[in-house]
Formats: sequence, C-alpha cells, structure tokens
Amino acid sequence: MTGANVVADHGDLAAARTPAPTPGPQAAAARSAVIGALRKRDDVLAAWEAGSAAFGRADLASDLDVGVIALDGAGTEVLDAVEEQLADLTDLVLWDVGESKFGVQRFWQPAQPGPDAPFCLVDVSVMERDAHADELRELLTPERHGRALAMHDPDGVLAETIAAHPFDAAAHRARIQVELDRLRARHELFATFGPKELARGRRLDAHWIHQGMVVVPLVALLGMVHRPLRFDFGLRYLHDELPPAIVECLEPIVEPGRDRLAAAIDEGIAWIDELVDSIDPDLLPIERHAAEMRTAFG
Repeated sequence: MTGANVVADHGDLAAARTPAPTPGPQAAAARSAVIGALRKRDDVLAAWEAGSAAFGRADLASDLDVGVIALDGAGTEVLDAVEEQLADLTDLVLWDVGESKFGVQRFWQPAQPGPDAPFCLVDVSVMERDAHADELRELLTPERHGRALAMHDPDGVLAETIAAHPFDAAAHRARIQVELDRLRARHELFATFGPKELARGRRLDAHWIHQGMVVVPLVALLGMVHRPLRFDFGLRYLHDELPPAIVECLEPIVEPGRDRLAAAIDEGIAWIDELVDSIDPDLLPIERHAAEMRTAFG
C-alpha cells in the first residue's frame, strides 16, 4: 500500500545523530543549577541528561530531562535540593509527581519563559540504585534510549551500570512477537468499531476509537519495521525515525480532519492488514541495529 518494507534495511535512523546537551541559555542555566545541587550531596551517585539530547535531536524548545541515581531513600531530599537551586534562577511552576515509573519525579517550568524558547521544562527523576535497578537498566540501554550524557559521575557508577547490562536481542525479539500477536487479535476484534460509530452518528467516539484501534497499532507495526529497537515508543520521534515517505502517508491518517475521518479509518485498517501478517520478527535485523546503536551511543 505505502511501500513499507517488511524487513527494515536502513538501520535505525537515530544513529545518524550525535548526542549533545539540550541547547540554549535556559537549558544551560538549568543544567548548571541541577549539577550544582547534585554535587553537594553524598547520597547522589550519578546523573545524566536523557531525552532528545541523548540522540542529538534537542532544540531550543526541548525539555531538560535528567536522570539521577541515588542511595535508597534519598529521592525526595535530592529533589528538594534541586528545587532550591533552581529557585535561584527564576520564578518556577512546579509539579511534584511523587512516585512514578522512574522513581520520584518533579517538573519545573519558568513562570515567564525566556525569549529564546517557548519553554524549557526541567524534568528530574531520582531512582534508587537498588530499588529501581530494573528501571535504570532500561533507561541506560543506549540501543533504545541513546547515550546517557553524564552530568555527574564521580565514581563511574553511570558508566559501570551501562556496561554491566548488554542489550538482550533475543528477549527484545520475543517482546515484538508477543506484541505482534496482541495487535493481530485486537485488530480482528475491533477494526470495524470506528466505521460503526460513524454510522451511528457518534463522530467523537469514532475519533477516539480511530486513535486507539487504528493509529496506535499502525504506529507500533511501522515501528517494528522501521525502528525495531524502539517499536514501543508510540508517536514519539516519528519524524526522526521513520522514513519521510512513510511519515507523509501516516500524517493524514493520524490527523485526518473532520471530512477525512472515514477515509483515514479505511486507509489505516488497510495498512494494518498489509503489515500485521507480513512482519516476521525472526527476519528483523535487531542484532545489526543494536550493534550500530551501541557503536554510536554506547
């Protein structure tokens, strides 16, 4: 339908970028403040910049995403210290997330963003070395999350953690197979729900079903083909990690507008039909992609 190959042959497109810190004076000031707070604490073992910067894709509108490794029980106190240091920069809007999938987490945003960027959100997650070992292992996998840009690593804990957990290609391939089977079953059951809701005059319901039952699975399937190491990243980074021709075909399905919803549903379902039975996880070059990414970002 759209020229999507069932075996990715171009490598992960993210490997073409060079990791670099989030640019701009707002990010630089925030980064300096965070580092200053962390260096004063014995319970902080290491910290790194993640997110778009880890792939060299950050721009002036990017957030500053920081991961911290701390001793058990230190998370809230570490965030308090960061907050105090950031408060010296400007008035801040704070959201204290508390416990999240990444330890304990807080967001800060300038109350009055500077002229150089729409905003520079500061996102700091503190993970305990032992209690959050699985989360750290995932986030510090360069094949999936790019290079962790060290902000504070006095004893080499960050580098040691990255080196200690090589990417498990076989386990990742098995995850793709499980998700492929799940998507196939859901598609067989729910693909017709969008047209049904349109026929009932429930356009808002149809939009919701279209996003959940067409867009989300379609993006996952395209991810398996074109970015198999990050097939589960949803709609993030699509412009960077899918081929331009695929993005051009995908955009009117993801954002069809009022007059094209029915057509978008049909196009999306047809594309899923094409992909879901043609993808063979055993043929995806996961090991090669992983080796390329480890070389670029390890």
